[in-house]
Formats: sequence, C-alpha cells, structure tokens
Amino acid sequence: LEISGVRMVVTFGHTKRSKPKADQYIDVRELSHYLRRPEADEVVEKACKAHKRGQTIAIGCEQGSHRSVVLGERIAKRLGVGIQHLDKPKPKSKPSSYKY
Repeated sequence: LEISGVRMVVTFGHTKRSKPKADQYIDVRELSHYLRRPEADEVVEKACKAHKRGQTIAIGCEQGSHRSVVLGERIAKRLGVGIQHLDKPKPKSKPSSYKY
C-alpha cells in the first residue's frame, strides 16, 4: 500500500558504491554533520515536496552511515514509507555467554 506515492527511501555511501537505482537523488555530502540546523530540515522538506507517485528516493553521503541515514529516516517517517540502508554499519553482536 502506497499512502504517499513513494515506494521507498534508500540510503547509501558514495565512497562505498555507485548510486542505486532511484527516481530522485539527494546528495548530502556537503551538508553539515550538525543535523539540527535548518539546512537539514530544508532537505527533508524539499524531498517530501518533490516526490511523485511510485518514486524511490535515494539519499547519499560520504560513507552512508550518518547524514544519509538520519535524513532518510526523517523522510521515510514523514512520507510513511519503508527505508533500506545499504551501507549503514551492522550492529556488533554481543558475545554469547557460554556455560560449561
């Protein structure tokens, strides 16, 4: 079910891969790491206004693990769609406790 018309938001790192297939690209490499600044809100606002029915939005930063992830989460939440993080580091698993 596509409530907002967007299929999905995808985040990635420019240094880790080429751009994934998408209808709209947002490059946030030049955006400040301080994502509480007005520029970050402007990126989210612009992406949400520019989407068209059935689009996939791809957001890329340098490594794909900080700026693109945070902004991608904000956009996906606002549009009510799923998100896929292509380069977000996986959480480290905790060592299991062995009982002998």
